[in-house]
Amino acid sequence: MVEKEVVRLRGRIEVLVTDGTEIRRAIWIERKPNGLYWGWCSTGEIFHASYHEDGRLFWKVGGKTQPISTGSRLSEFTGIRPLVNIGVASMLKMPTLPYKLRKLDSVVYIDLRTFGEDGINLDLMLLEPGKLELLDPLLKGWWAGSHLHVFTSIEPWVVVAYRSQAMVARQANSQGSTKEQQNWVGATVPSILRSASSSA
Repeated sequence: MVEKEVVRLRGRIEVLVTDGTEIRRAIWIERKPNGLYWGWCSTGEIFHASYHEDGRLFWKVGGKTQPISTGSRLSEFTGIRPLVNIGVASMLKMPTLPYKLRKLDSVVYIDLRTFGEDGINLDLMLLEPGKLELLDPLLKGWWAGSHLHVFTSIEPWVVVAYRSQAMVARQANSQGSTKEQQNWVGATVPSILRSASSSA
């Protein structure tokens, strides 16, 4: 039992992207016993964020730490919580690193050619373990048509959802931007990320 708990409190996931000519490391997510951390794979410390075991959340942008909010204790997490929403048009606009074989627990592999010249829109979120049904209303609405990866080897579960920016635009034009969608994105994206900058 102790062994299982240790495993669920450690793990590293990376989002890899390709344009057909090379593979690059884009985003990292790491679960440690004292919290969950995520940010850009880049040279130097541009941006990362953290959700600590005691419930405190922080951004670290350009070397400066800023508190975001306070949630439940990470070990007692329930429901679903967005962590960050990122839109990227091309690898050239991302502070990525070349991919080299390395030890990781899991990867998400995104071929940007699949999504057209407008690029991708990506959501990173936490999900209460064993509660996949919480994703249902989102998949029928804001995330309809998304690619979805759910990582259950760590707790809380980590969800990476992504789709084309063009799909996001079509949905916004046909349905209008709902207050729920505005709150979702606004609550998760600091200004530095809205303009596609970020971390290491």
